Amino acid sequence: MIAKEYLEDINLAGEIRLGVGIILYNHKGILLEQRRDCGKWGLIGGRVEVGEQVEESIIRETLEETSFRIHTNEIRMLGVFSNPLHKRIIKYPDNIFHAIDIIYYLRLVENREPIISHESLNLSFFQPEKLPIDIVPPAIIPLKQFIRSIY
Repeated sequence: MIAKEYLEDINLAGEIRLGVGIILYNHKGILLEQRRDCGKWGLIGGRVEVGEQVEESIIRETLEETSFRIHTNEIRMLGVFSNPLHKRIIKYPDNIFHAIDIIYYLRLVENREPIISHESLNLSFFQPEKLPIDIVPPAIIPLKQFIRSIY
């Protein structure tokens, strides 16, 4: 696993990194990914690539990490999450950046299990009242907002 820290001091960040995430849910609960890089649970998602539209990024990341094919007309935006006081300053061994994430949500209609990618240790559905305690800090506020306002 990669040494990784979630910080709040904006003065440490050398760059901004734009990411996307998606909360996929159905009758089984909310789908979370156990990340290979740190072992903690988080949202499906990743970095926006150069030349990519944000919506294209979330479609690509969802397919790569779960094997679910989704479409832009199905996703809804939850919000943009950027507050550094919510541990959005992420420190890796070789750099520190301010993570800004655009988070979407989608009710899954496919009645099959996701396929785990090489980026993940596990994929699992959780009921909102039984979320794991070891969630990556940047995913906590979006999950709380989703559960409070949409789920």
